[in-house]
Amino acid sequence: MKRPILSLALSLMVFAACGGPQTFSPVQPSVTRPSVLQAPEHLSASGQISIEPGERPTLRFQVTYRPEQFRTQALDCSRLASFQISVDGIGMAPMYADNASGENNTVAGGSCTITARISAVPSGRSRIAHVIPYDSAGNPQMDLALSAAFDLTNPAENPKAVYLNFRSTPVGQMIQSLLDLNLPLLASKTDILDLQALIDQVIGTTFDPGNPSVVLEDFTLIHPLLVNQTAILSDLQNNGANVEALLNLPPDELLTLLEGYRLDPATVSGTVTGLESGDVVTIRLLDPVTGAQANVSDTFSFSDVPPGTWQLVVEAPPGYQVISAPATVTITAGQTLDNLEIEVAPSITPTYSLNRTNSTETSIAIAWDDVPQATGYNVYINYQLVPGGPIPQGQNSTTLNALNPSTAYHIEVKPIIDGAETNLIPSQDFATTNNWNSWSILANTSMHHILALDSATFPDQVFFGTKIEGASSGGVWKCSGSTCGTTAVLSGSTTGSVHAIAMDPQNASYVYAGGENGFFRSSDNGSSWEQKNSGISGTTDIRAILVDPVSPNIVYIGTRG
Repeated sequence: MKRPILSLALSLMVFAACGGPQTFSPVQPSVTRPSVLQAPEHLSASGQISIEPGERPTLRFQVTYRPEQFRTQALDCSRLASFQISVDGIGMAPMYADNASGENNTVAGGSCTITARISAVPSGRSRIAHVIPYDSAGNPQMDLALSAAFDLTNPAENPKAVYLNFRSTPVGQMIQSLLDLNLPLLASKTDILDLQALIDQVIGTTFDPGNPSVVLEDFTLIHPLLVNQTAILSDLQNNGANVEALLNLPPDELLTLLEGYRLDPATVSGTVTGLESGDVVTIRLLDPVTGAQANVSDTFSFSDVPPGTWQLVVEAPPGYQVISAPATVTITAGQTLDNLEIEVAPSITPTYSLNRTNSTETSIAIAWDDVPQATGYNVYINYQLVPGGPIPQGQNSTTLNALNPSTAYHIEVKPIIDGAETNLIPSQDFATTNNWNSWSILANTSMHHILALDSATFPDQVFFGTKIEGASSGGVWKCSGSTCGTTAVLSGSTTGSVHAIAMDPQNASYVYAGGENGFFRSSDNGSSWEQKNSGISGTTDIRAILVDPVSPNIVYIGTRG
């Protein structure tokens, strides 16, 4: 299976099998190469593969990604919807986690920590473990993928663990590449520890040979994504996988060799248009190394970018919207990409108003704010288009006649922009008289105290919550149009007294109620309800509910006590 280029700004500790703690002494070049692309400091181990002894051992994975290790905050745990966890090797087909499913053989994720198991793995040399996250759309997150190479020999006497951290991923990639090139003999002859020592020289790192899990110095020369794996693999094929011979070169020859094993970082730059004077945007290239470009007003530039395909995120200031920007940037080693174009523009915000200017028992006069982009206005009354064609721009008023006395009407004025109607002017309900006529009590509610009600932005629809006099119950009631139900749509015997009601301001289907017995949700405009108390700490006596007006999938609740 072809594996993607992997990001190593994330560290991982993996435990694998190799006959006990393994040590080696890295060969230090006599000349220190200037820093090219340094990784974040203090990368700590964050996972393990433990191996259970046996003829066909079981591998147990526990991996934790750490957001603080990403300079760009590129790691968003919520996008890790699932993980493909596999082991590959000589003489075996790829094996996936025991509970893997779906087209990509993944296990459920949804956070920065994943645990899994692969049972009955055949023993042998040059085994490679892979961890590849996927987002909710089924796309592999290549910047967060990890791999590790290890030998799985002496199956009856496997050690409990062998340490691994960020340094090992290039080794895992290269052993996998040899298998993908159908070179299993070369993969078997490659000494993994020697290859790791060579990689340590390429990236510049030291660790405690007695405790390989403790890294004393992070890679100080280049980021591991800039390891020239193609050059190393070519040399391994040419010398029969004799990594030791490469490590034992004279210091000057070794330094020259190491230079050839390092790729140059790339540069990404471009321009931003559409900002007014003094306004700025923030641009993030979600690779694991480069920082965000803040306070960008016209041009931006990222240097030291590792090769790969990285997501580009543009954070426009309030009042702006992003018109166009590349979703991802694909970069090769040493490339200069200087033609990215990002366009932003002020948002069109519905800040226009509709007002009643006069009314009688049979007419309503209305006026509205001018919408500069509009070529005309269509007027609707009770969702029916008023005859006579669009009212021309500049004539921002009209009178609606032949109406019924003491009746409320739903009135909409829709500006026409580029030949299409828009909703830039919020609709209003107006009556044919300015005065209230009378009140009437709803049937079967005389013993109910009204504790909460909400009509959101939908006309002629009200939900209210009650408490029955002298009882710890009440319910949720609904009025729609001129009809109010004679029985509660949600029984008070279920809810207790209902102290909070809220409607989704963008979708009339969703209604929320809170009472003494917890939080309830309806997704069919009150026809049916389900209790949603899971995760509420302390008391479930709900006293307040607020639906986020911008992101109505976010709901806030307040509890008594």
